Amino acid sequence: MSRILIVDDTEGIRKMLTRQLSRLGYEAIGAESGNEALRLLKSEEFDLILLDQMMPEMDGIETYERIKKDVSNCLPVIMITAHGSLQLAVTFLKKGGEDFLEKPVDIEVLDFKIQQTLRMSKLHISLCNEKIALNAAKKAARLKDEFLASMSHELRSPLTAIIGFAERIPAKIDKGENDKAMSFAEDIQSSAGHLLGLINDILDFAKIESGEMAILKEKISIHEIADNLISLFRSIAEEKSIDLKCRLPDNLPFIKADRKRLMQVMVNLVSNAIKFTPEGGTVKVSATGGDGIILTVEDTGVGIAPEEQEIVFNRFSQVGRRKKEQQGTGLGLAISKQIVELLGGRIWLESKPGEGSRFYVSLPTY
Repeated sequence: MSRILIVDDTEGIRKMLTRQLSRLGYEAIGAESGNEALRLLKSEEFDLILLDQMMPEMDGIETYERIKKDVSNCLPVIMITAHGSLQLAVTFLKKGGEDFLEKPVDIEVLDFKIQQTLRMSKLHISLCNEKIALNAAKKAARLKDEFLASMSHELRSPLTAIIGFAERIPAKIDKGENDKAMSFAEDIQSSAGHLLGLINDILDFAKIESGEMAILKEKISIHEIADNLISLFRSIAEEKSIDLKCRLPDNLPFIKADRKRLMQVMVNLVSNAIKFTPEGGTVKVSATGGDGIILTVEDTGVGIAPEEQEIVFNRFSQVGRRKKEQQGTGLGLAISKQIVELLGGRIWLESKPGEGSRFYVSLPTY
């Protein structure tokens, strides 16, 4: 049953139209003013509006414009007025109105116009949905092409390095140049590690998208997680002369989380902080307790522009200077966000370009 909103300041007309439309199988609701119509439209669903022009406070044209702006641009509206004119009809139709009728209106004519408008509205909505779906498909295809192009480069570079260094090691050993051979072996290890990280990102993302990522929650100490992070990144930070700090209160409660996945998130955040912080900068890991635990990774790096902070957790997203200076899958933060949400928590950031960033992870206590 189609729901119709009748907007008219004359009570007799509202009641008459409500009664006649109900007999024709419609559910009709009345509103005595434009403001009342807007309140109803924000709390209830309607399929079509019959709108009077001459009303106190707000006339029909203004009401129509407010509906399109504040409620829906797709809701069909037929104007019915006793003060009709060719100029008014043209104005209303130019603004996007569906039809225009003069009072007194024949109920059979009105029924025909309503049915015609509802059919056109359904077709319009169907076309809109198809357009939205087509645009989404085009965007997905574009992202896939960009991702595949990026991965072709990302996978090819370390593989080429691995093959090249591996081919040169035997010759260096034969010549007794063991130091160079060892350097090549270290480069192979570094390139292979980068390659493995890319593959792991892709596999983790596939698991999350398919709903197959297993989460095993247990009682975890934040101090243990922080100690592991500092041990893992101390030498990397020292190589860039970055001051890696950890500040945790002694009385922090335990959290309930998946140890492996939480560590994966924190490793990603600390790794990014070190990666995008220039030499001589600072990276700090801290935590606060309360209703839950909030873990913070703070850096004095390049920062992220406000308009880019909204997309930084999107898949395949690489923003600003980060995109120019560093390469990767663009999946790290997207995966971290999904994992944190699977753990029942939330992740967000604060950042200023040129001053650094703070990434926050909130998690429930045990």
